[in-house]
Amino acid sequence: MLQAWLNNITLDVKLAFRDRQAIFWSYVFPVFFLFLFASVFTRGRTEMVGNLLPGLLTISIMSASFFGMSVILVTMRERGVLRRYQLAPLSPWFIITSKLTSSLVISFSTLLLQLLLAKLFYKVSFVGNPGAIIFVLLLGSLTFLSLGFIIASLAENVKTAQVLGNLLFFPLMFLGGAAFPVQFLPSKLQQLAAMLPSNYLIRALSNVMNQGQSLLNTAKPLGALLLILLVAVFLAAKLFRWEAREPMPWQQKIWAAALLAVFVGAALFTHSE
Repeated sequence: MLQAWLNNITLDVKLAFRDRQAIFWSYVFPVFFLFLFASVFTRGRTEMVGNLLPGLLTISIMSASFFGMSVILVTMRERGVLRRYQLAPLSPWFIITSKLTSSLVISFSTLLLQLLLAKLFYKVSFVGNPGAIIFVLLLGSLTFLSLGFIIASLAENVKTAQVLGNLLFFPLMFLGGAAFPVQFLPSKLQQLAAMLPSNYLIRALSNVMNQGQSLLNTAKPLGALLLILLVAVFLAAKLFRWEAREPMPWQQKIWAAALLAVFVGAALFTHSE
C-alpha cells in the first residue's frame, strides 16, 4: 500500500506538469504577480519587496490550491479516473493524502522559486530562521490545499470549481491582507479580515520572515491555521465523491457548513493577540 501511495504521488506530479492550466496557476501566475507588484507598488525597492512577500506567497498558495489542484481533481472525477481508484478498491483517505502530498510538492517548489527570484532580482534578505520559514510555508500550503480539496468535492464540474475558487480567492486576497495591508480597510472589514485564513498565514510569514520571530511567538496564527487544516481534511473526507453524478446527501452539506464555524472559532482564538 505504501508503494502504491508513493507511485500515485509520482504519477500526480507528472500529470500536473502536463496540464497547462495547472502550470499556469502554479508557476506563471505567481511569478507574474511577483514582478508586477514589485514593479508597480515598490519600484523594486528591496525593503518594500520584502514586506510584500508574505502576501505574494499567500496569493501563490491560494491560486495553486483553488485553481490548480481543485480543478485537476474535478477533471479526474469527470473523466472517471477516481471511479477506477474506487474499483481498486482504495479509500478516500488514500486519494486525499496522496493528492495533498503531490500538490504540496508542486506548491512548495513555486514558493522556493519566488523566494529565489526575490533574492536574485531585488536583493531581498530574510532575518528569520530558515527552518521556521519552511514550516510556516508548508503548514500554510497544506491548509489551503485542504480548502481546495473541499472546493473540488462540492463542485459538480470544472466550471463550478472555478466559480467557487473565485468566490474564495478574491475575498481572501483583498480582505485578508494579501493585496494590500488590512490597516487600509474600514474597522468593520478589519474585523472580518481577522476571520480569514489568508490573514493568519500572512501574519505568520511576516513574523518569521521579516521580524525574525520564533514559531513559539507566532503560535496563535499558526494554531488557527492548524485548526483549519485538521477540520478541512476531515470535511474533505466527508464530502469526497468518486463520480461526477454521485449525489451529495444533506448530511454532507451540513458538514460543509461547519467550515464557516471553524473560521469564526479561529478568529476568536486569535482575537486577543
